[in-house]
Amino acid sequence: MHRNTDAAGTRGGPEGPPRCISATKNHPFIRLLLTTCLLLTADLQAQERWSAWLAGSALDIDYTEFDDSGAWFNAEDGWIGGIETGAEFRHDDWSVHTTLGWWKGTVDYSSRTATAETDEEILDFHVRAGRVMFRQHGTTMQLNAGLGYRDWQRDIAPGNPAALYETYTWAYGSLGLQLRKEFNARTALSADVHISRPLNPEIKVNFAAGNDPVTLDLGEENGFRLALAVEHRLQPGLSLRISPWYEAWDLGRSPTVTLTQNGMPVGFVNEPRSETRNIGISLGLKWYSGTP
Repeated sequence: MHRNTDAAGTRGGPEGPPRCISATKNHPFIRLLLTTCLLLTADLQAQERWSAWLAGSALDIDYTEFDDSGAWFNAEDGWIGGIETGAEFRHDDWSVHTTLGWWKGTVDYSSRTATAETDEEILDFHVRAGRVMFRQHGTTMQLNAGLGYRDWQRDIAPGNPAALYETYTWAYGSLGLQLRKEFNARTALSADVHISRPLNPEIKVNFAAGNDPVTLDLGEENGFRLALAVEHRLQPGLSLRISPWYEAWDLGRSPTVTLTQNGMPVGFVNEPRSETRNIGISLGLKWYSGTP
């Protein structure tokens, strides 16, 4: 966050009812529809495969902001802990895959004039649909497309009179490729890469100094995520799963808006362009039916 009313680098934080069809359940069309649904469901259950996983996670945040000249403005760096979970439903070559991640912790903050700490909390949800395009000799290649949502809260230098509490939110679209290699009946390696695009990203800023909160629209720029996953079967229906990954998010500079206090103009404010380069790793268990 850049404010022309504060010293450069000074930052910190806070702040339907169900439908009833009983009247028509004997109608021929309704009976045909219900029978068709039951037949489809029975066929789906006969061919379906599902899996779910739960893991502890560690995330190394590497976040940098740049001023309008492209020069370094401020940065954050440090490890925080969290939990990741996911589930996949597969029918023949089609699949739906969901992941949910949550991380929280404290990282180091530095600017041109000050150092401090930032309390971080990140929530990320991602759902993808995929189709296997190639399968041979234990190797599969799958195309994926999906939508996600991220909520990222930054409490910068808590307790500082000039503190800021920032909340970033954005939906995102993704398009990617997954390769999986089964080395034997117990061990498999997968590589998953996708390009991501933030959709309508924004930041809401609360000022400890008493200025009115502001919401700023951020620029949309492409990012990506690369993840590896090694799975080793411990027993039928249960595998050990370890997954390191790397992700990149870029958000463009916001427009400059008027900063107010009790509705009266006191200056101007904008959010600089930023780059986030995160490294993460998760370790946990995966449960599955059929093949992993």
